[in-house]
This record gives sequence, C-alpha cells and structure tokens, in this order.
Amino acid sequence: MKPRLALTALFVVAASPAAATTPPEAIRAMVINALATDDPATIAAVVSVAKQTAPDSVQEIDDLVSGGLPPAPVVTPAVARPPEPTTPPRPAWKGALEIGGGRSTGNSETLGVYGAADLSRTSGDWTHKLTARADYQETGGAPTTERIAVAYQPQFKLDPVFYTYGLAQYEHDKFLGYESRYTAGAGIGLAGVERPDLRISFDVGPALRRTEFYASGAEDTVAGRGAVAVKWVPFPRLTVAQDMAVYLERGNTTAKSTTAVDTKLFGPLKARLSYNIQYERDAPAGQREVDTTSRASLVYSF
Repeated sequence: MKPRLALTALFVVAASPAAATTPPEAIRAMVINALATDDPATIAAVVSVAKQTAPDSVQEIDDLVSGGLPPAPVVTPAVARPPEPTTPPRPAWKGALEIGGGRSTGNSETLGVYGAADLSRTSGDWTHKLTARADYQETGGAPTTERIAVAYQPQFKLDPVFYTYGLAQYEHDKFLGYESRYTAGAGIGLAGVERPDLRISFDVGPALRRTEFYASGAEDTVAGRGAVAVKWVPFPRLTVAQDMAVYLERGNTTAKSTTAVDTKLFGPLKARLSYNIQYERDAPAGQREVDTTSRASLVYSF
C-alpha cells in the first residue's frame, strides 16, 4: 500500500453530525503544499494541525488528502491589446550652420568674418525655408564689405513636380549703395529633377521691392523674379551646389549667385569653398556693379 493511502486510512475521522464546511483557503493551501513534498511525516503533521485548526472541515481535508494534488490551473493566455495610438512627433528643423573668417597683418591688414544659417522643415505638403547671412570685411582698418541677408520662403507642394511659394526677404549692403531692401513675392516652382544625387528646381513670380538708398532715398518697384537651385552629389563625400536669383525691375536689375563645393571631414562637419557674385546695375557712382567674394568656411550640418 502506498504511504499516502496508509496515512489517509490512519487519519480519517468519523464525520460529525454538523454540516461539513470547506476549509479556509490558507489551510487548504497548507495541505496542498504538504502533499507536494510527498514526505509521509510532513503530510501527517500538517494534516493533524489542519484538522485541529478547522474541526468543521475534517471531511473535506480527508477528501483533499485522498484525492491527491489538484490539477494545475488552466492559464488562459492574455489577449494582447493593440497599442494605443500615438501622436506622430512633429518634424524638426534641419539644416546647416556655416562660419568662416580670416585675418592678415603686415604690409596690408585685412579682417574678414562670415556666418550663415540654412534651416528647413517639411510637414506634409509644406516646406519652410529660412536663411540668414552676414559678411563683413575690412582692409587697413576701413570696411570694404558689409552685407546682411535674411529670407523666409514657404512652399506648398501641388503635385510631385509643381509647387507654389512665398517670399519675405531683407537685405543690407552698404557698398552696393542701399541701407535696406525689403522684398515680398510669390509664384510657382518646378522640381525639374528629384534624385538622390541630383536636384534641380526653378522659381518664377512677381515681387514687390522697397529699397532705401543711402544717396537717393527710398524707391518702391514691381519686379519679376526668377531663381534656380541645383544640388549635385557626384561622390558620397562631395557636394556641389548652385543658387541664383535674378530680379528684373524698372530702371534696375539685380542678381546674386553662390556656387559652393562641400566635402565631408568627419561626423556632421564639412569644409566649404564658395564663390559669391552680387550684381547691381544701378550701383552708386564710384562703386562697381559686380561684387565678388571667395571664401573658405566650416559647415556644421544637423
């Protein structure tokens, strides 16, 4: 006879006349744990204590002993809840910060400082572009270049090829003869080429301009604006860019062009060589119509 059955016969006590009750959960768990040890001495001691603690549940304790361990509970796998919808993160600004400068002394003392920021942000069909540039140079202690330009250009994509744009721009160029120039414009653009290694776009539209000259006061004009932007990546570490804009207005024509070659140094840092042309047909007397600047600078992209 198995030890468990012998102990069962030994500890079965005649049922009392009172109605049997289910043993408390703590006592039931204690008996089940004792049965799990399969040790006769442990089982006998625990069952004896259990019956003394719950005399109204003697029959149920005996039934529990005679029936052995209860079957393991069936665990129903939890149904995975679908993830809660989350709000997509807002697109961040990306772009580049550029800084350059130099100083030489000796027979001719020169100083040059240049800084620029190009930022853009795309959300759905909208793209926002913000640019800022400042250029200052002096020779022999006398300023020879003093130029500031800030522009904001939002774009709305009509389809994969065409888009509309707006333009708000401020310029200052002492040596081209104007203290302030404000430009507001709008128009349509064409993404002529959109490839990972080559992008070409064209803008055209009207613009309103207010120019405050040093010599002749303020002048308001209506102009036609045309622009082209090219970005070419012939090699993974080399980028060539060309940005040009031309304004045709009554009595004057202005244009600016920047050609830049970037090469990656390490991480987000690049080295840039650039050549800038500023053209002002109505330049003040004594000033050249064309002003050019060559520079080397460092660019931090993010």
